[in-house]
Amino acid sequence: MRAVPQARSDRILRWVHDAVAAAADDPVEQLAAAFDALQRWHGEPTFRGCAILNAATQHHDGPARAVARQHLDRQLDVLTGIARRAAVPDPVTMAKQLLTLRAGATILADHHGDPDAASLAKDAALTLLRTARSRSLAS
Repeated sequence: MRAVPQARSDRILRWVHDAVAAAADDPVEQLAAAFDALQRWHGEPTFRGCAILNAATQHHDGPARAVARQHLDRQLDVLTGIARRAAVPDPVTMAKQLLTLRAGATILADHHGDPDAASLAKDAALTLLRTARSRSLAS
């Protein structure tokens, strides 16, 4: 019950890390790349939402829930790193906002069939990051 979702989590985190690493040193570009990778995933013909979170929704306790939490924590780590590099005042809160956008986009792409969900989330994420960054620089 734990091995399959763990392998999926590893695969997803690998492509998120690869996308961020390929975007050079600019945190804005890194964040854009993370959402662009999400958009590509949503566009895959086999896309059916996040199997990890779907399994955890069905099983509120046990291995599926633990893997889902770890999966979200690992994504949060990537996004917190981006927020820290952007020098926003509260990188943990920013990362949680960004993760909310990523998860919401995946739900919208899956359950609503919206092919633009990741692009819309990307626009909102970049606006959040740029706004927080400019406030930090103005202080």
